[in-house]
Amino acid sequence: MKFRKLLCASLASLSILITANGYADASQLAASTAKDAAQPLSPTQVKEVQQVINDYLLNNPKLIGQVIQKLQLQQRQEMQSKTIQAIHANKGELFDSITSPSVGNPNSAVTIVEFSDYQCPNCKEMSKTLKNVIEQDKNLKVVFKEFPIFPGSAYAAQAALAANMQGKYLELRNALMADKNPLTKDDVLETAKRVGLSLNKLEKDMQSQAVKDELKQNLDLAQKLDLPGTPALIIQSNTDKDKTYFIPGQVSLQMLQNLIKKAS
Repeated sequence: MKFRKLLCASLASLSILITANGYADASQLAASTAKDAAQPLSPTQVKEVQQVINDYLLNNPKLIGQVIQKLQLQQRQEMQSKTIQAIHANKGELFDSITSPSVGNPNSAVTIVEFSDYQCPNCKEMSKTLKNVIEQDKNLKVVFKEFPIFPGSAYAAQAALAANMQGKYLELRNALMADKNPLTKDDVLETAKRVGLSLNKLEKDMQSQAVKDELKQNLDLAQKLDLPGTPALIIQSNTDKDKTYFIPGQVSLQMLQNLIKKAS
């Protein structure tokens, strides 16, 4: 009984230190353990135990880091699980949309969906990796979801979707992603002209209801998936729904190829 009460107080004290850093799971664990204890410690006993734990943690600071790392891992796993469930619930809009630009084999074994922003540095790097994958793997379908969240990105996203109506989405996308400078409206139009787009048609199509609807749908999807930002990639086997992978951020070419191989 004495040991049980000591454990209860120890967990409570440890939870105070951890929740100060923004982690509530340990506090919940301590509360659960406290509930099971036959009798609570007195205030004096609690202070004594807290002092013992405090001294121990000061002498073993790595322990706090290990606990935080484990909590972070659990949070990432929970986020992955929730996102995968949301992906399955919205698979039609993600993988089969006829309004989202796409390239590759429509009957591929694997489909990749990417949410990206033209002003996002990591998206620019990720676009190079994705470009290599598209060129190397002809049995692959890639769906692009324009998701402008950075200031000034909406104009570029509108232009890219309008370029898709002229059959030059990928050309404009790659050119805009390759631009290392902050994109202005003039930059976008100049790049569009350089890749062979009709500017009159482009500017007209940019204001179309179809473009507005696509951007709104992408925003709604991102909220349903609770995306943390851009880039965000989804890799889905077209024959086995259990082979679904979510990548919240930039990933190397080798890792992306490995996930595609696992999905196929």
